[in-house]
Amino acid sequence: MHGEELEDTVIREVFEKTGKKLEIERLLCIHQNFFKGNNTCDCHEVAFYYLMKKTDDNLISEGILSDGKRETTIWVDIADFKKINTHLKWLPDMIDSKEVKTIVTYQK
Repeated sequence: MHGEELEDTVIREVFEKTGKKLEIERLLCIHQNFFKGNNTCDCHEVAFYYLMKKTDDNLISEGILSDGKRETTIWVDIADFKKINTHLKWLPDMIDSKEVKTIVTYQK
């Protein structure tokens, strides 16, 4: 939304995707990711990752995406995060850091 601060956007987006109200603890890191898009164009993604506090124990949510595909959102314990197939394997290492770091990755 125009004029919406980043933290308010994060809380709103999480609620829209999961139906859950989470609280922000702090900004963990800023991630710049360079990759090739679907039509082989050069892409540069900038993402802000926040450490969030869950407000209840039921954090499994299901929904339908705009293209009709089913989406399931689940809470993953940080100890299990590296077992997930993701390009964010470095993310758990950011939790113990007291400073906000910038991570730059290049996907081939």
